[in-house]
Amino acid sequence: AAHLGLQYAILPPPHAALGTGTSRSSCGYARAVGDLLAGGLFSLAAMEEAAPVALRVPATSDGWRAWNCFRTLCDHHAQLSCALELSVDKTSDKELERWLAEPVRSVILPPSAFLLNRSGYPVLPKKAKALLEKLFRHQVQVIICEPATSAGEHEGLLPRQSYVAQLFQALPPLSQADRFAYTHKDTLQAPLQPLADNLESETYELFETDPVKYARYQEAAFIFFTERKEQGRPMPFCAMVLGAGRGPLVEATLKAAERAEVQIELYAVEKNPNAVHALRHRKRRDGWTSVQVVPGDMRSWTAPKKADVIISELLGSFGDNELSPECLDGAQRFLADDGVCIPTSYTAALTPVSAPLLWANARQGAAGGGVADLETAYVVHLQHAFYPCRAIKDCFEFHHPKSDGSSNDRSADLDFEIEVDSLVHGFAGYFDCVLYGSERISIHPETFSVGMFSWFPMFFPLRHPQYLRKGSIIRSHWWRRHDAHKVWYEWALSEPAPTEVQCTAPHDMLHFACDRLRQTFALVDIGSARVLRDMAGTWQGQSSTARHLAQTLGARADGAGLVVMKPNVVFLLLSVIVFHSNSTLLRQPKGRNSSAHAQVALQGRYNSTLSDDVPEARTTSPLNLAESSAPTITFLFMAYDGLPHMEIWEKFFRGGKPGKDFRVLIHCKSASKCRHDLRNHPIFNLIETVETEYCFGLVSAMNRLLGEALASGPGHRNDKFVFVSDTTLPVKPFKTIQRQLTSDDTSHFCFFPVHWLEWSNTSGLFGFLKDFNPWHDASRETERMALKHHQWMVLSRRHAEKAVKADGMFPSLLKELKVNSGLPGTVSGCDDEFWHFNALYSGVNVTGSLETASVHFNGIAGEDIKYDSHRLQGQCDTFVYWQSTNDGTGGPALKLGELLEADAFTHLSHKVGHPCEITSLGSRSLRALRESPFLFARKVMKGCAVHSRRFRDLADAFDVLVFPEVIPPEDDEDPPINVTSDKWLSFLR
Repeated sequence: AAHLGLQYAILPPPHAALGTGTSRSSCGYARAVGDLLAGGLFSLAAMEEAAPVALRVPATSDGWRAWNCFRTLCDHHAQLSCALELSVDKTSDKELERWLAEPVRSVILPPSAFLLNRSGYPVLPKKAKALLEKLFRHQVQVIICEPATSAGEHEGLLPRQSYVAQLFQALPPLSQADRFAYTHKDTLQAPLQPLADNLESETYELFETDPVKYARYQEAAFIFFTERKEQGRPMPFCAMVLGAGRGPLVEATLKAAERAEVQIELYAVEKNPNAVHALRHRKRRDGWTSVQVVPGDMRSWTAPKKADVIISELLGSFGDNELSPECLDGAQRFLADDGVCIPTSYTAALTPVSAPLLWANARQGAAGGGVADLETAYVVHLQHAFYPCRAIKDCFEFHHPKSDGSSNDRSADLDFEIEVDSLVHGFAGYFDCVLYGSERISIHPETFSVGMFSWFPMFFPLRHPQYLRKGSIIRSHWWRRHDAHKVWYEWALSEPAPTEVQCTAPHDMLHFACDRLRQTFALVDIGSARVLRDMAGTWQGQSSTARHLAQTLGARADGAGLVVMKPNVVFLLLSVIVFHSNSTLLRQPKGRNSSAHAQVALQGRYNSTLSDDVPEARTTSPLNLAESSAPTITFLFMAYDGLPHMEIWEKFFRGGKPGKDFRVLIHCKSASKCRHDLRNHPIFNLIETVETEYCFGLVSAMNRLLGEALASGPGHRNDKFVFVSDTTLPVKPFKTIQRQLTSDDTSHFCFFPVHWLEWSNTSGLFGFLKDFNPWHDASRETERMALKHHQWMVLSRRHAEKAVKADGMFPSLLKELKVNSGLPGTVSGCDDEFWHFNALYSGVNVTGSLETASVHFNGIAGEDIKYDSHRLQGQCDTFVYWQSTNDGTGGPALKLGELLEADAFTHLSHKVGHPCEITSLGSRSLRALRESPFLFARKVMKGCAVHSRRFRDLADAFDVLVFPEVIPPEDDEDPPINVTSDKWLSFLR
């Protein structure tokens, strides 16, 4: 199947699933399949996210047990799915629900699955119909088996197809909350840390669109104000909004006071400086005369008076996981003796969950895989999940204000009786919150606030899934603990078998790191001892983490007298300490000059490994080339098994002269298939195939293409080398693209929006500890970054030659830049999204404040790169639409994507973590692509249709609407597009 290029293979069911054979034979079958999967039977580039092997199993109890045994023997391999044969027989509803958690790729409907209704038409039994309707939401494929004989008029294949199609079309539309949650389904996310981090504007904007949360807060405040008014309390009432964000909670409180006809004084306390600007703007714009904006942390603020009510929205998905108890306990000093907190109480609850896909993703997740990622609680919209018992039990409860000053540590022992044989992968966590009086907000399934989408459930994974029989007990134990530096959860099982205690926080990371520091000290130089003492003195009086480290360093310096640190080890450890502790560290005071020679030497030793080649990369002096008379564009295709839009590309290339204006090189993973398809297309030149792997093995093939292109001779200084995918199409005439690309000698890189941590901090100690670093002048702070860019770049001849020369640096350069290292402050991503730019410029030195920093690159098209930008930057020649933060908060890509979405005749298929696939295009969408600033567009999939009576196919439409220098005017035959003229004109501007 892999050799033939099939999308996936369906394997026959094990004998145990059919009630025949022995478990021994099924185990041997599973072992053989597991070996093939572990050996990399299918290419990741071919299958993307879809599992290439599906095991056919019936939807019966025996079928599930056989499937569970089979996938366990295959070590829960992510590339193994199941093809579910929908024959339900006497299977209970609860047993059928188990399949909602499994990786069902296909549903097979054999003739026996159907019944005939009174009119003689085939229909599914109620149980099977209900399961299929739920699986439709999982984007399964449906395979209908044709009956061997058709005894009646309506018993053939077509009536069955029509029936299934009607079921799909009759699905109710998604609600606003469901539409929001759909793109987040089964996506593991780290919980927000608003206490430690300043939230982005996009995060605020997202939560502010919740139609339920702030309405409930407003109603709770209204009840409180009404009660105080009826009690005859003197006005104005004092209200404090702690963590005011951009003002929605302030607005809700003001509206509640207006409804209750009371006067209030309102203090809006917010530590995020960007949100403070938004609050002050709203105060001026909306006339909030009774509001006083307080910039700063609630924990250090001194209130001018006591509050009648404190209002906050510090809840996390598990209620207290964003430290709401600690924050409100610290703020309780602001509250009058009879004051009230909104919320008044919240309760965390848990239930066992079977979620094999989530567990597998966690096991190989962001922390490098294994135990580290199974020691993390995730926020996740549970889609592929099954709940083996109905009970959801309360775990931790908190009330505010509290009068006894008790600890916020908690413990709970929770027993659950399993209602059906299941494999439990962890626990789902929820919260139920009483705001005030009868008003509440909840993500608890039994009290859920319908329409609210500000929170998804928590997922607490188990290190090892637990197989439990019907009627058995799973006994779990939960702890919420704290020390001087952090708060964390711990959990364990005692039944069906004891497990190790799992923990969401590092085990005493500070003391561990300090012990490692003691082991790395070496006796070298008295000057370095002074440096350590100065560092220790600088940290004294800061956070408890910093004080502990200061004591360690100071004592070691004083005790040994001669001390220096091994930079490569200690810098990393210090970075980890600061990252985990959120310590506040002060800049080195001016005038301190201890051991200057040691500081300079150590600084130079560290920086030299990162910046050896920067001067050469940044030069733009003329090339000494025997230039050809005119520049050439070389198109470098990265293809899997051919070019699905060959006819369109040939129409495009008619605008230039082969060998003079352009050349075309193709690297094909399936060389034999490409060679066969290209045999009658002489302008497409196939190069020798290099072994590739999706995401982590494409750079070598890209550099091989560059090497082949450069081998033809010196060329022209304005030559361009354009990387193109097999699903990319040109959206301008050849002459237009030629003029734009060959007018200068710059390269074109499209950089991801940086505020979503797409830059990799490579500076170790100098990056994390820049605020006090004694080796840096405060006015010349430097941060070293690795920029992340789109793979489909355009390189100048100079940069193409430099990239080929640097090919031997791969993957050492990525290791040096700490891409995919899993270290704090670094990021992960595909190698081809980092390597070329950072090979040319050896990363980026950002000097000054990161919030205002910008960097200019000679030889790169576009404006200076700004660290604080929320948009795509650089020169983006290829349109791609992610439907995520990768599109940025504005700009041509986002606007064009929204226009395509608004066209009823254009279909975009979205996959989380991947760009949208374009499977059909309306004629107005083609005009929008033609009129956009982009030169190319992807991912236009094979077989993409065009919806217009004027054109027979997509190639015909491109020939009329894209490739002419002047395209025909729009006429009545173009289908209408569902977009306002203002939005269209805004895009064109």
